[in-house]
Amino acid sequence: MQRFWGWLRRERGTQSGFPAMLRVRDASGTLVSRVELSGVFHPSGRRMSKTQITAAGLCLVHWPRDADRLTLEVAAGAGSARLEVEQQRPEPSRVIEVQLEQ
Repeated sequence: MQRFWGWLRRERGTQSGFPAMLRVRDASGTLVSRVELSGVFHPSGRRMSKTQITAAGLCLVHWPRDADRLTLEVAAGAGSARLEVEQQRPEPSRVIEVQLEQ
């Protein structure tokens, strides 16, 4: 069934890039329960901004099919981090560890 849905998405042109999974910790190393995400997908310039409740620090960023890179700001409490995520990263299914700074 999953193959069918994957095929249908590809045929309809809605296939997106592999999502980015982030594990976010505050400056002391504690997993955060809620994050603010804001960023820009390149080269389209499409902006994204959302507040997300995490599952043990994990959150997911869906990837639009026209993007090859994301400049992302992650914030929780008094901490924040800025990072760039490539769509063509070596291990796209691997969780990206994010340590916030005060």
